[in-house]
Amino acid sequence: MMRRTLVSIGMIPAAILFVLVGCARQAPHTLYMPAVGDPMPGALYARAIQLRYAGSGNNRMYATFERYVNGTPTFPIYESKDSGKTWRKISDVTDQINGWGMRYQPFVYEMPVSVGNLAAGTVLCAGKS
Repeated sequence: MMRRTLVSIGMIPAAILFVLVGCARQAPHTLYMPAVGDPMPGALYARAIQLRYAGSGNNRMYATFERYVNGTPTFPIYESKDSGKTWRKISDVTDQINGWGMRYQPFVYEMPVSVGNLAAGTVLCAGKS
């Protein structure tokens, strides 16, 4: 099994901020690049998981991060079904209570067992509003 790591390049505006790095013989793949005019630092606190308890969904990868935008911030959710070769945005985690937006250190977690009505393999995302 090939191991991949999500890397943040830091406070470089309008630069590639998140790259999935595979083994030495594979080129990196861009996950996200901030839009021109987005506030600094663009993005922080990258988090990623590869599913292990989702049955037929095992090996899918999900990534999120704290995104700085003009307007209400969200935690974007990206998915890869091919071990990080390609990514597509599938959702945004939004603040549905306060209307302030999502900020600071998102966390992505896969349920290893069923709890209540949440099946094993359910992906949860938490952060601060």
